[in-house]
Amino acid sequence: MIAPLFLARCIMSRIKRYMEQLEEEQQRGYSLPSEEKYICGHHFHDKYLNEYIKSQGQDGVCSYCQKHDVVLEMSDFISYIGDELSTYLGNIDNENLYLASSFYDDEDEEIPGIKPYGLYAIPDDTTVYNEAREVMEDFNLISDSEDINNDIEKCLHVNNWIKRDPFGIELHEELSLEWKEFCRLVHNKQRFTFFKSPMFEDLFPKGENGLMDILTELGSMMPLVERDLPVGITIYRCRPANADDIVTSFKDITSAPPHLAKANRMSPTGISMFYGSFDKATPIKEILSYSSENPPQCIHEGTIQIIKPLHVIDLYSIDYSFWMPLRQEHLFLSKFHNEISKPANSKNPEVDYIPSQIFTEYIRYLCKNRNGGNYDGIIFKSAQTGQENIVLFYDNKNSSSILSLAPNGIDKLSPPY
Repeated sequence: MIAPLFLARCIMSRIKRYMEQLEEEQQRGYSLPSEEKYICGHHFHDKYLNEYIKSQGQDGVCSYCQKHDVVLEMSDFISYIGDELSTYLGNIDNENLYLASSFYDDEDEEIPGIKPYGLYAIPDDTTVYNEAREVMEDFNLISDSEDINNDIEKCLHVNNWIKRDPFGIELHEELSLEWKEFCRLVHNKQRFTFFKSPMFEDLFPKGENGLMDILTELGSMMPLVERDLPVGITIYRCRPANADDIVTSFKDITSAPPHLAKANRMSPTGISMFYGSFDKATPIKEILSYSSENPPQCIHEGTIQIIKPLHVIDLYSIDYSFWMPLRQEHLFLSKFHNEISKPANSKNPEVDYIPSQIFTEYIRYLCKNRNGGNYDGIIFKSAQTGQENIVLFYDNKNSSSILSLAPNGIDKLSPPY
């Protein structure tokens, strides 16, 4: 017979271990599933979650769809998402926040930029999570299987979760502020000698995230958005013309000569570059947008093919996911692309284009692609259609080294366009 004292000690020891486990789970914000299950990489809308499962798993059978595939043990998947979330979110009691009582004299008082939450004052745009489903929705953890959703929900112990250091500035926010400051500088203060301004002369990392000047930071991120364009890809380009103009050859449709090159989004007056699109409608819309007061009598549209492999920066295809590597950099690049692609101020578009023109020249002459060579161009969003535009760093003379006109490649379009 087991002695009562020994039995009591065993029970107390188990209770202690159980309580320690609960405390550990509460501190880290998640527990591991009690059942042994496996998940395949086909259930999430977020491709990076699916790719993680495929990269870390092994052959087996998915416990949720019963398909034989590469699967990952659910406990390993929960450890991954739990650890990633805990680097970004934490319990509000652990974030060293100011007490609301130090800001507010009464409950009806309002202070711009902050709001009270329980005992604390927090930024007014900060979300506090108290439901696992809220976290799952905001962080793209909802899958196509309710069984998976329920299993994840059971493991996440969400209680007053908030972004860590909520009053701190994230990398993407600081980079965006640097870009806005740069735009103000070259728009209104120091256009041709901006590189002698304090933000460029300081060679040491600065700010909360240890950043260099914004052009250096942008240059360091360009390998994230490189794209190779193979031979044979079609680009469309338009030219406005009078009804009796003769436009029949590549030289008639390619980049304008420097003395006719107008200021554009990525190039200033007098700098000739090749602009085109990957669909037929966009270049027509672009032509009509800047000739709206004097519509052309006709538009010639050229079908042009790439004859040499090109290395370009693809800002158009930037995506963002919390689960991707270097997510802060991708989030900034997405915002940056939206900024330099938005419609220009019709009263003074040449001034609006100055920051993106400087960025383009920096990429063209001071950055190298993964092969050590120069970049050939930039893909960006059309402000007129939202489709892909491309600028190639080739003028009317050297564009024929990388492009050629397709057979019967020029169409003459007459109103209405």
